[in-house]
Amino acid sequence: MEPTISRYETWELDALITNIERPNPWMLRTFFGREKLFTSRTVEFDVVDHNERRLAPFVSPHVSGTPTRRDGYHTKSLSPAYIKPFDTVQPSESYDRMPGEPYGGQLTPKQRFDRLVTGTLDRHIMMIDNTLEWMAAQALVYGAITIKGEAYPAVRVDFQRDASLNIDILGAAQWTKPTSNPLQNIEDASILTRRISKGSVIDTLLMDGATWQLLKQHATVQDLLDDRFRRHLPGQTLTAIDMAPRNNIYEAQWVGTIGGRFNVWVYDAFYQDDNGNDLPFIPPYTVLGIASGQLEGTQYFGGIFDIGANLEARKTFSKSWITENPSGLNVLTQSAPLVAPKRPNAMFKLRVA
Repeated sequence: MEPTISRYETWELDALITNIERPNPWMLRTFFGREKLFTSRTVEFDVVDHNERRLAPFVSPHVSGTPTRRDGYHTKSLSPAYIKPFDTVQPSESYDRMPGEPYGGQLTPKQRFDRLVTGTLDRHIMMIDNTLEWMAAQALVYGAITIKGEAYPAVRVDFQRDASLNIDILGAAQWTKPTSNPLQNIEDASILTRRISKGSVIDTLLMDGATWQLLKQHATVQDLLDDRFRRHLPGQTLTAIDMAPRNNIYEAQWVGTIGGRFNVWVYDAFYQDDNGNDLPFIPPYTVLGIASGQLEGTQYFGGIFDIGANLEARKTFSKSWITENPSGLNVLTQSAPLVAPKRPNAMFKLRVA
């Protein structure tokens, strides 16, 4: 009787096939590129309320000057979440052929075991990056992050974005209707943002693919494109968008500019929830207007509660230890992250359909 060859044993295979695309935390890198590390339970930052619209008071030249009120500030104190992805690498796993390894085996069990540990740590970091990207999306879309998990009651971290900057387009004004006016909606929301935030200038429009289809085909946008022969004339602003089909949902794609003022990006990346469902980072029919220069999005990392980390400020801390009976190597990565915009009113959200 011929032996049955297990595909997971050490025999020969032509090539390794892996996932072509790794998760890419684009929103995190683009809008929350700053990092600050703490050794405390909470992270804190000051927000100054500049009121540059006040008028200088009139007085007689023969009286003393009028004291002005100094700009105030308030300190936000937030508690970051705690993340602890954990796995155990079993010695028995190192006797099976690894993906991409020829049948019969070229690696020693020790080499396979080392690669398994490295792969485990790599997976932990990817999961943490995915969580940070999810936090960035929640902060941009909702102005708040709701954190919950096993043995962790739901906690809502509210950045107190002004409610008037969460705008639902209703009825005949929805972008699916011929009576809609997307450019007017964008202009109104941008001006409102500048007033409420006391100076933030919206320069980026970020939306999902379904919304982009509505916008690029809308008559008001088409009318701007019909004037494209004026692009290079003095005093004319540029409107140029890419009408070609998109071919990437994992990376954000720059699709053009409107009026020379707004860079338009489309982002359809998704994550998996605890039940294995694929969910988009940006909900369908959502437009985010962002003042990228004023948002000051920051990644905060609180203290790692582990003696092995020397009680130092760290973004992540990984450790491993041997367990007996059954033998294995426990691998743990810890992080205490929080993603927050220092100026939560430096952006708006439109729900367009």
